[in-house]
This record gives sequence, C-alpha cells and structure tokens, in this order.
Amino acid sequence: MEPIKRVLVAGYGVMGRGIAKSFADGGFETWVLSRRAKALADLPKGVRAADALPKEVPDLVIETVEEEVARKREIYQAVEAAYPPSVVVGTNTSGLMLEDLAAELKAPERFCGIHYFQPADVFPMVEVIAGPQTPRAVIDRVADAIRRTGKDPIVQMRAVPGFLVNRLQHAILHEAYHLISSGVCTPAEVDMVAKWMLGPRMCVTGLRYHTRVLTQILRATPRP
Repeated sequence: MEPIKRVLVAGYGVMGRGIAKSFADGGFETWVLSRRAKALADLPKGVRAADALPKEVPDLVIETVEEEVARKREIYQAVEAAYPPSVVVGTNTSGLMLEDLAAELKAPERFCGIHYFQPADVFPMVEVIAGPQTPRAVIDRVADAIRRTGKDPIVQMRAVPGFLVNRLQHAILHEAYHLISSGVCTPAEVDMVAKWMLGPRMCVTGLRYHTRVLTQILRATPRP
C-alpha cells in the first residue's frame, strides 16, 4: 500500500484542531471538514478548511465529531459516497464500540480507531485499533503515518471497550476509589503514591517486570 500523504480531519473541536496540526506539522497535506470552515480564524499553518468534502481524495479520514453513533455514521456514509474504497476511515472515539460504528459501512475492512489524547498535537502516543474486519496491512499503514508525525502508535488488533490506555487508567482509578471508600487511605495518600512511587517507577521499569514476576508465580503455583 502507498504511504498516507493526504489527511482529512472531520470535525474541528479541540481534538480535531490538535490532530490536524500534528499532521500538518509532519508534512502531510491536511484538510479539516467543519460547518464553520468559512469563519475559522485559528487554522494551524498548513491546514485548509472546507464545509463540504473536498474534491481532493484523501488517503485517510479521521472523524472527530461528537460521541453520537448516528452523527458519526453520517460522516462515514458521506465519505463512502464521495471517495473510493481505498480511503481509510478512522474514528477518534474513546468510548464507543467500533463494531457499532462500523455496522453500516460498505467497506468495514478500511475502518479503524485512531484515538488521540489531549492535547492531541503534544501528547506523544496515539492508539491505533483494528475494527472487526480490518486487516493488519491497513493498521500498519495508519501506524506508519502516525510515526511520521513524530508520535508512537499503540497498535491493538482487537478492540475492547475503552481500548488499552483507558482500561489501565480506569483499573487504577476503580481500585483507588474502593480503597478510599473502604477507609483504607485518603485521596491525598493515593495521590502521593501515584506521584512519587507509581509514576517514577513505571517510567523506569514499566509493567513488564511486574508481569514477568506474576507469570513466574502462576507457573510455580500448583493447579488443582
């Protein structure tokens, strides 16, 4: 597959602006689709705006509209009607199921999750998640484009609710809430542990060490 060169960001809110800026800064031909296109005065350098799908066929469309399935599907239907099946369609959703979003697509094999974190133009990682029928080649093509913007793709070949980052984050949050509500500790103590122990420690060792130790324990534990 040819490398991605032209990107269209559908939606120009806080996330859409940051995503568009990251691609423009990376040397991509970058467009944003917005109902407010004619009134936008804060476009990043190298970004062009349109209030209708541009005639120039993009290689990648990233949808960043509100978290409503029906609204997102409207974008996908318009993209499929206007452009050839070679165009990759990505969604920046953080909570909606990719299966639901892709349910009415004519070419679901070109659909994926491309989840940025705020601020999108600054945060160094982006989750790239395969849809129900997305082949590895499409995910690799998107991941390559992300790398060329100077960011690290977090590739996931199977979508789960919340994806990787939010699931890890929520697991820690849920346990913290439980410990606080049970009277084990205070919010201040949880914050202190996260700031001075978990944060610095994970930056150095990551979770790999803890996963390896847990695996060794499980292997050594007699099974019934």
